[in-house]
Amino acid sequence: MLFKWTKDLSVGVAKIDHQHEKLIEHINGIFVALNSEKRTESIPSLFDGLIEYARRHFEDEERLMEQHGDPSLPVHREEHRRLLHDVNEFKADYLSGRAASMLPFQVLDFLVKWLVNHIRETDRMMGAHLNEFGVH
Repeated sequence: MLFKWTKDLSVGVAKIDHQHEKLIEHINGIFVALNSEKRTESIPSLFDGLIEYARRHFEDEERLMEQHGDPSLPVHREEHRRLLHDVNEFKADYLSGRAASMLPFQVLDFLVKWLVNHIRETDRMMGAHLNEFGVH
């Protein structure tokens, strides 16, 4: 089953919410491809797309946090770094054959849990801080 963005995941900053929706689309694309007969053809580029989009999104978040003096920036930045590392590991394991039998629901479960927890625990605090400075 595909993951859907819902209003309860909003952090109160429209640009960030929109980017979170796009991250979910990338995650769902990987899930669909892992369930496909042609999985080997599209998986590497889908992982690359997720990694690149996540990197740009994280840079946007971190730039906003820096501009508005968010004291949680170092911890937030480290969470971003760890996720990019983990997704790169998923990709490397897939390409090397170590995870050729990677189960689609395991990948989806990991990515969705990470994203939902990150939004609810870390990004909401960031959103509240940005809202105090008029960023919506």
